[in-house]
Amino acid sequence: MGNDVSPHHAIDPAKLIVYAGRPVLVVPASVKTSLLGSHAVIAWKDCREARRAVLDALPLLSKSKNVSVINIVEGDQRLTALQQTSDVECFLAHHGIISRSVIIEDDGRSISRQIIDFAKAHQSGLIVMGARIHARLHDWTIGGETHDMLKKCPICLLLSN
Repeated sequence: MGNDVSPHHAIDPAKLIVYAGRPVLVVPASVKTSLLGSHAVIAWKDCREARRAVLDALPLLSKSKNVSVINIVEGDQRLTALQQTSDVECFLAHHGIISRSVIIEDDGRSISRQIIDFAKAHQSGLIVMGARIHARLHDWTIGGETHDMLKKCPICLLLSN
């Protein structure tokens, strides 16, 4: 018995993100206690999906003690990235949420690995990010980084499209 779910009845988070039209909060099985409210990380990329995710996450972000807006960039993009994350900080402040921008220079590992490592290092309970969706042969699928985060992220993950 227990909480085991038949693979035939399990919900595929990727399909849920594609078709639900709502934000999806993924809670990994390894999460035993709620870390929501501790530290939240917004994985920022200046796109519609990321903006939607931040808006959708406002109720959770408002309960977080600390919020970091991270942007992983190559060296020559630092200034642009800082301007973009500063805009997010201003938006959050307008909603009563204090945050800080963190620009991370891409170290060559996958973006998802760098996001997860930052979140772990800061004992984060939540990662917020936009979920990119692509059309492929009459079907919709999630983007590579979103797919990697769904497979590898040991932290609660709010994805929005």
